Amino acid sequence: MSEADRIEGEWQLIWLHCGNLSNRPEPVAVPPEDDPTMLFIKGGRYRMYCGIRVIVDLPCRINADKNPKEIDLLPSDDPSWPAAWRKDDICGVYQVEGDKLTIHFGWNRPRDFAKNPAVVSGLYGYRRATRLGG
Repeated sequence: MSEADRIEGEWQLIWLHCGNLSNRPEPVAVPPEDDPTMLFIKGGRYRMYCGIRVIVDLPCRINADKNPKEIDLLPSDDPSWPAAWRKDDICGVYQVEGDKLTIHFGWNRPRDFAKNPAVVSGLYGYRRATRLGG
C-alpha cells in the first residue's frame, strides 16, 4: 500500500476542535455512536455523512510526498455550498497513525496539528471504521 493509499477508506469522526469558529478550544460535541459522522475518502472524493445526510461531498487532492502530508478540498460550483467553498481551495494537512487519522483544515494551509483558537481552522480526529463481520 502506498503512502497516499493509507488515507483512503472509511473513517468515523471521534473528536473535533474549531478555532475562531466557536471561540472555544474545547472539543465540539460529535454525534453519538449510533448515528456517527462518517468520512469516505476514495478516488479523489471527500464525502462526509451524518447518518444518511451528506454534509460535504467535494473533490480532493492529496499529496503524500509533502511533510506534513497535504489534503485540499477543491472548490465546488454547487450554489448550495457557502460562497467561500465555491471560490477557494480549503487547504489541509493530515497524518495517519495506525487506525487514527488527523486532519487540520484552514483557509491558509496549517503547518501542524496544534490547536489554535485564534485561527479559523478545523482540527478533526477520526478512527478507521470497521464493518460488522469484517
